[in-house]
Amino acid sequence: ISGADKSFSLCYFFLAALGHDMPTNGTTTKGISIYEFLIGFLSLVLAVLFILHGFSLTADIKPNTVAPSSSEFEKCFDGDKSDHLVDNDIRVVLMVIDAWRMSFLSDSDSPMTFLRQSIISGQAIAFTANAQTPTVTMPRMKALTSGVVPSLITLLGNFFASENTEDSWVTSASSTGRRIAFFGDDTWIRLFPNAFIEAEGVTSFFVNDYTEVDNNVTRHLDIVLNKPTWDVLILHYLGLDHIGHSLGGESPQLKKKLREMDDIAKRIYDVASARSPLLLVVVGDHGMTSGGSHGGGSDAETKVPMLFLHSKAKIIQGGNIEGLMTAEQVDLASTLPFFLHVPIPSGSIGLTLLPQFASQWQISDSTLFSAAFQSAVHFSRFTDGTSIVALSDVHGDERCKIAKTFVAHARGRLAMEENRKAQQKVIQSQEQALRWPIFVSLAFIALSFILFSGAYQPFISGGIESWITGDSSELPLYSVYLVFALYHLSSYSTSLIEEEHDIWYYITPTVILYQIFIIAEFSTNLEILLKMFYSNSRFRNGFVLLCLHRWAMSFTSHTRRRWSMRQDLLPPPIFPEFRFNILVLDSLTTDLNLTAFAKWMPSTTTIVCVGYLLMRIRPKNFFSGVMTFTCVLSGAICMQSYLNDSKRWLITYFIIGGVLITLLSSVPLGAMLYLSYLVRPEALPLLIISFEMGFYARKLSSSPYLFAFLCQTVFFYAGQSSNISSIDIAAGYKGLSSYNMLLVGFQILVNFYAMPLSFSLGYFNNRTDRPVDTDNDRHGMQVLASVLQLRSLMLFSAITSMICLSGHLFTFSVLAPKMICEILHLMFSLVVTSFLSLLYITINRAKTGKWWPQSSRF
Repeated sequence: ISGADKSFSLCYFFLAALGHDMPTNGTTTKGISIYEFLIGFLSLVLAVLFILHGFSLTADIKPNTVAPSSSEFEKCFDGDKSDHLVDNDIRVVLMVIDAWRMSFLSDSDSPMTFLRQSIISGQAIAFTANAQTPTVTMPRMKALTSGVVPSLITLLGNFFASENTEDSWVTSASSTGRRIAFFGDDTWIRLFPNAFIEAEGVTSFFVNDYTEVDNNVTRHLDIVLNKPTWDVLILHYLGLDHIGHSLGGESPQLKKKLREMDDIAKRIYDVASARSPLLLVVVGDHGMTSGGSHGGGSDAETKVPMLFLHSKAKIIQGGNIEGLMTAEQVDLASTLPFFLHVPIPSGSIGLTLLPQFASQWQISDSTLFSAAFQSAVHFSRFTDGTSIVALSDVHGDERCKIAKTFVAHARGRLAMEENRKAQQKVIQSQEQALRWPIFVSLAFIALSFILFSGAYQPFISGGIESWITGDSSELPLYSVYLVFALYHLSSYSTSLIEEEHDIWYYITPTVILYQIFIIAEFSTNLEILLKMFYSNSRFRNGFVLLCLHRWAMSFTSHTRRRWSMRQDLLPPPIFPEFRFNILVLDSLTTDLNLTAFAKWMPSTTTIVCVGYLLMRIRPKNFFSGVMTFTCVLSGAICMQSYLNDSKRWLITYFIIGGVLITLLSSVPLGAMLYLSYLVRPEALPLLIISFEMGFYARKLSSSPYLFAFLCQTVFFYAGQSSNISSIDIAAGYKGLSSYNMLLVGFQILVNFYAMPLSFSLGYFNNRTDRPVDTDNDRHGMQVLASVLQLRSLMLFSAITSMICLSGHLFTFSVLAPKMICEILHLMFSLVVTSFLSLLYITINRAKTGKWWPQSSRF
């Protein structure tokens, strides 16, 4: 490890060394009362509600000031020759390619030959458009049609889209008699239910299908393109996005799909332009990471192509694919209305792109004036300027002189740059402005943190006594709070947020190693340490836990963001510090890549891992009929790797039913079998390692904080990050032949949190099968309290960093996605806590006949 890494690790170790042990034997613990737990829990629920409300508030928009109409200046351009770009008979086709990132068009080996050639020839003008976070489909649709910067809360609306109440060019065009036809993602139909004269939607969430979902759109083209019954045609193709989710962002299928999209664009242009003037707009709603996902703020997710292809354009010069002009995605909502002869949507913060068109196409002064004037009048509502209003006071020849000066200025680069600066200020003022509900939520989060801390107040007062007695069964409390403080400080560094997994990769072994030193009474005598290794099981369990952690973190360390730019600097996948320069040994340490092996032989990996689970997790009646059925179930899970997609559904229902039956015999085994069925084969070894880490963590220490820290650590093993783009959407469709919102959402979340769930099952293994035990119940509730306390700290840190760094360059590419993830983590933790608390109350009722335990404290 580098010197900086060593310093970082030693810093954590030094802070941990300042701690004192928590008393257990001989010390009476007060614990946390039920009422403190409930108030803390409800405080977090209220905090989440206030956060969601705060992000749902929209910025106030000033009403349009009285300004002259562009028609008052028409006589100033009487001698101007028409360019036919905005003739009344023009038809517009908007082709949205879901997850069409910029590199899919700009790379030299891109298969999109028609679009690339159109750009080079000048027939098409292309932009590198910037999409704001969150980079998911429904918010991007609103940006394209209404020109607004969607709030972070619209991320949830991506799954529950309803009619759009904001002004948009779609509703304006429909209300003025423009005939709009639509085919593609059915989210459009839910957003604009009354706007289309003809429409057919396809399910946008069934990501395993990337062929039929596009064929169902394309099959309408032969009829629609030759019919004069539409003025605007909107097509939304989902196949590219589905390939990314199901096969990854580097799949060979991507080029086939890109070639298909290019052929469709050529077909639309050739057929439709032969009948009437045509403006074809091809745009991506968002991009795609190398892993195939999206939602965050990286360039791969936010930079998308926006291409305009006009059949009547007179070309001045060709374009350069290597140096495309830049634009904001919201600019489309302020550009298309000019071609449709409708007003710009009232909330749009986009700018018209007509002045930039003039660099490659011949555009008359009258056309450019009308477009720029419309945009300027609209945009004036977001500024304090009065120059547009002042034009109404100008009369006669002076007015025409000013109008022509305005056109000359609009064509210039300086005007474009100044307009962009003004636009960026407006975007920054509207992008997630933190309003009063956010600050109220901070108060609730702080309250919950304090209440959950009350569970360990006795340990603070007994810290000195515990240090003297040398009890080592608990994690030092002061070190825990120092780690809390250090984590909070790290949340103000965007680099540390992007590499958050490294923080936890250092916290965990530091805490475990210090626990081992306490057990060894800080002895440095090798002979004593060796004897203790053989005689003290807790000492030995600590070393096993360290080895498992080191092994698990190596699985995805070489895939992290820091290596994306310099592949030649990649470390070996496993244990680079143990290179022996002996072929056999190196093949088992530095050169071994279990992730690649699991992808290469998924069936073998599944069989080995499921077989290990059967041998490792044995319920009380191992040889009972239920266990025999479990073996058959395990065989079914292994067999599903051999079946193709058309037959795999036959065994899915058997697996799900078998898991439910197995849960009656052994909760850990049934749950682990379901996780083994759900996760990708390359994650199966990590699932087993996480389970074993939970088992050994409980043997090492009963500290609730150690559980919370390790839960956070194992979350990153499978490659997850503080970004919603690391969510594997394809896992939600495992075994499904159609879209079921509840089941898909459940499977996505379970897969996302598979490693912490596996760790928890290992931690409580052989306790979930036992009768109700008061001590175990108390420890379980303390574990929940420590997890919620950690979650409250992390969300508090994420929000305060957003507030303090509101003007930072990476506020909405790093800090905002981090905050979204923390909200999601907390919501998931609250749901799990609710379920387990209800289960605890129900069991206590069955055992004692009372809803509440006899003791009011845990």
